[in-house]
Amino acid sequence: MFNIGLIGYGNMGSMIVNNILKLDLLLEDETLFVSNHNINKIESLKEIYPDVNITDDNKVIGENCDVIIICVKSPDFKDVICEIKPYLKNNVHIITSCAGINFTEVEDYYDGSLSIVIPTLASYVGQASEITSNNRRKGISLFTHNSNVSNQERVFIEGLFDEFSFVKVVTDYEDLKIATILTSCSPALLSLLVEKIADIADKNSNFSKDDVVYLITKSLLGTGLILDDSFETEEVIDKVATPGGITQFGLNYLDSEISEDGKELFRILLKKY
Repeated sequence: MFNIGLIGYGNMGSMIVNNILKLDLLLEDETLFVSNHNINKIESLKEIYPDVNITDDNKVIGENCDVIIICVKSPDFKDVICEIKPYLKNNVHIITSCAGINFTEVEDYYDGSLSIVIPTLASYVGQASEITSNNRRKGISLFTHNSNVSNQERVFIEGLFDEFSFVKVVTDYEDLKIATILTSCSPALLSLLVEKIADIADKNSNFSKDDVVYLITKSLLGTGLILDDSFETEEVIDKVATPGGITQFGLNYLDSEISEDGKELFRILLKKY
């Protein structure tokens, strides 16, 4: 029997758990344990998926699980790992979704196999009935591993996340900061851009805001697909922008504005990281 445990059922924890269960990723000899300090928040899991073990005691996860995914706020990570450490099985693999965790710092209180995963809400799987081979994998899951993680452990956890996202291994910690901004933060940043543009377009047309958001998001989706499959960014710009046309005017304006604002945005986010 091989047990997978997850501690913390917030936005990322619930996304990971529900993706695993909706996509039926557990093998016959694998069992999922989920822990959350508010047991009421995860009781519905047991109703829908009776084979899932739920608890409000993190020590249960430590005692029973071979792989443990910790999805708590970064300042709480040390408390959680120290809480479960006395109960851990031999050779357990710890994975945390906490941003800003440095392997060197963690070694002071945990020196076992440790991986960092930075998932994204973009990997959220919707209704099981709507899942197709084309929309099953979405978003990027960033991984980095310490030197204690075996190849077998690495293959297992990366393979699990690869079922619902595109896995990217980042070996340089400084690069992980930038990659986190590009993948984990981007759904919220892009959603804000859509919101602001929709507000402006709504006030200058007879469209409802929902109509405007629909037009933008479908355009974003289509653009993402052709950039992923067919064209380079420069090719898309060249094919869409007619010299002297409205697109070119917009590009000229954005090019100058984004260059400076983008630098300031990354400066602020990296400082916070």
